[in-house]
Amino acid sequence: MDKHIKVYFLFFLLVFVDLNVTGQNLKLKFNNKTGKTVDSLYVNGMLVGHIDKDSTSPFIIYKSMTFDSGYPMVSMSTYIDNNKIYTRKIRGFCGTEMKEIKTGEYLYYLKYYVNPSDTFINISSIP
Repeated sequence: MDKHIKVYFLFFLLVFVDLNVTGQNLKLKFNNKTGKTVDSLYVNGMLVGHIDKDSTSPFIIYKSMTFDSGYPMVSMSTYIDNNKIYTRKIRGFCGTEMKEIKTGEYLYYLKYYVNPSDTFINISSIP
């Protein structure tokens, strides 16, 4: 009887651990709409890597991320045409819709902006 109890205990322990590990996945992938190759892309400190023009990264798994009004609060850096490009300073919209997200799958589009006084990369949910 002891052997059966141990087997059941191990089974439920493995199921519980599996649910806690796999059930808390926030997955983001990024489609490159910059018109250029993106190299060494980092999003919130996590290496996404190289993304060719009009290509999409594999899903990158995060433990959690802060969202404001459905929009992720990200800090990004990458190289475009051998120039290091960053996101603009992160700021929320108003803070009332700010929350930490731990699960879900999201696709975001990388956009590249060149202005006379500023060059930066950002993400959008709209292609």
